[in-house]
Amino acid sequence: RYMVNLIRKRDREADRLNRQLLQTGKMASVGELSAGVAHEVNNPLAIILTERQILLDAVEQTLSLDKGFKAQLLDSLSQIDTQVHRCKRLTQNLLRFSRRTKSVVEPMSINSFLQEVVELMEREAGSDGIRFLTEMEKTLPPIRSDPSQIQQVFLNLITNAIDAHHGKPYGSIRIRTRSQDERGVEVVIEDTGCGIRPEHLDKIFDPFFTTKPVGKGTGLGLSICYAIVKRLGGKISVDSEPGNGATFTLFFPFEPPWDLEGHLTEQEHRTGGMPDERISHTAGG
Repeated sequence: RYMVNLIRKRDREADRLNRQLLQTGKMASVGELSAGVAHEVNNPLAIILTERQILLDAVEQTLSLDKGFKAQLLDSLSQIDTQVHRCKRLTQNLLRFSRRTKSVVEPMSINSFLQEVVELMEREAGSDGIRFLTEMEKTLPPIRSDPSQIQQVFLNLITNAIDAHHGKPYGSIRIRTRSQDERGVEVVIEDTGCGIRPEHLDKIFDPFFTTKPVGKGTGLGLSICYAIVKRLGGKISVDSEPGNGATFTLFFPFEPPWDLEGHLTEQEHRTGGMPDERISHTAGG
């Protein structure tokens, strides 16, 4: 009986590692593809912006244009500018997803950082009848990590939590923090939205997977969160039931697995370049 239980435990662990390896390989392949696509798209976008500016200058210098036509033309040129910048934001997300952005690691307070993000999103959430509830450990130690990338993670998750309340007259987003002994910091973001269907739980971290209507989401938000958290040596998992909201649990170590130059830290030297069990990455619960 002991041997059978041990074998079952090993089989479950092997299955978990296989799923993790599959997800990591998928993210790496799509990351390379995304970087190539982003660079290819950025070049024509730059040309479009240049040509728009030439047209705008020509319109301003032409005195014989009909006022109504000129107003329509300027409005169209303004739309070109808006949509091009929208495309540029998408390519920036693609590049961030593929990790082609330089990390800057520095000491940061997760509590202060979360409070800033909450204040930033509070007005948007309030207009939808959503309130924030925070339960932050007062003595939470600071961590060394990349503030800009962690901000991207929190913004994506909180934005998704707000969107999950679509169709509901009110709701709440609860954010909790606590220290995990000497390992790192845990952050829990829980919403009262529509929840996630069981068949979608294993797909929500996949690139370009989205349940939002066409034009409302790119399917990159949670993929970027997955890639960033893994890059910073952390974990992210989700628990949800349809109609009962979703709970995202994140873990960030006190020290990242990579230094500023991308070299292995002492921890990764000890583990042969692979994260140890305490910072393993999970997805889909």
